[in-house]
Amino acid sequence: MAQQTPDAVVDPRHPETSAHPVACEQPHGWEEEFSLATVPLGRRCEILGVSVLEDALRRRLAELGIRPGMAVSVTQRTSGGGRVIKVGDTRYALDKLTARALRVRPAREGR
Repeated sequence: MAQQTPDAVVDPRHPETSAHPVACEQPHGWEEEFSLATVPLGRRCEILGVSVLEDALRRRLAELGIRPGMAVSVTQRTSGGGRVIKVGDTRYALDKLTARALRVRPAREGR
């Protein structure tokens, strides 16, 4: 089994592999893909996927509405390097490792 790094993203668009490198050369129709931890304050982005995390944490994020296809806004940086994000009318604080694990792209118009 290949070693999975924080930059490996589980991605259903690549069923032939269990981990999808962030620097994928296959076109998916977007210009940018990056970690939520690098998103500037006030910027809206769309969740693309979650890097390798414990299953319980992945389920909890999905229960909170933090899942692929959802638009979120970064509203604050935390002192520990995490982010506060807004999903709909609700704000969630994410620790640094969780913010780094969420792969995003700029939100499309109207999202």
